[in-house]
Amino acid sequence: MRLFVASLVAVTTAAASAHAQGLSFTGDVALGYWENTDGGSGLESTGGIDGRDSRGTARLGLSVANDFGSFIGQIDLNYQKLERASSALDDDDATSEMLDVTLRAMRDFGGFEGGLFLGYGIHNDYGDSDENMGYRYVGLDVAAPVSFGSVFGQVGFLDSFDEYDEGTQDAPFLRVGATYSLASDTSLFGAVSWAGGKKYGESAYDNTIVGLELGIEKALNDSGLSVYASYDHTRMYYTYEGVKSGDNFGTLWVGLKMNLGGDTKRGGKLPNFGQWVAYNANEIE
Repeated sequence: MRLFVASLVAVTTAAASAHAQGLSFTGDVALGYWENTDGGSGLESTGGIDGRDSRGTARLGLSVANDFGSFIGQIDLNYQKLERASSALDDDDATSEMLDVTLRAMRDFGGFEGGLFLGYGIHNDYGDSDENMGYRYVGLDVAAPVSFGSVFGQVGFLDSFDEYDEGTQDAPFLRVGATYSLASDTSLFGAVSWAGGKKYGESAYDNTIVGLELGIEKALNDSGLSVYASYDHTRMYYTYEGVKSGDNFGTLWVGLKMNLGGDTKRGGKLPNFGQWVAYNANEIE
């Protein structure tokens, strides 16, 4: 709840700033159906959530951008809340919420756009003893128009910290994807991602994350609004003595994007850093 209040304060402050200074301001709200399987599909079960779990989830995104002439500066805020897991499971280990803030700087190089980003986030569970759970990330972002739509990619480094070193640590990552224009107001999008790194601190088990994102988005006339539906799948595991242990996660989203002022071109969606860390520290543990 404290993260939710903090995100609302940030939204209100940024909105006022955007209207006052003529910045470009967008929002994104979505509801989702979330599912987690403990082990399966070639993975051994782990010590977090014990069994199959399905929950409702919601997210709120805010982005404020400004064209400084030589580059575009942007601030992104992302918040996600999940319902509590079934009491039949070890629900203290269930992820409750994630919040992160990202600073971005981008420039048009002619045939493509490129930039840097760095961010910091925190996450909470529903009462497990793990404390001080956070993460940080830095990377490069590139996008280019093509005949069918656009292509994009990000590469960088993700690290996290928590009391028991259960989150994703020291992880290089890569995400690539594309959009495909079906019509002037409708597009498909997809991306695949990978992250490596370690888990459990000094034990330093090899960590692997593989993700898939698919979706469709449709603009609502010239209103500045668009609706979308998407599906995210994440396979996350660590390897110890040749045995892979972890979980599979899937989320079906339905959402609304809003352009609330300004026309500054902005960077697109980044990897799901909060999920990569929180699910590892909580559901997988």
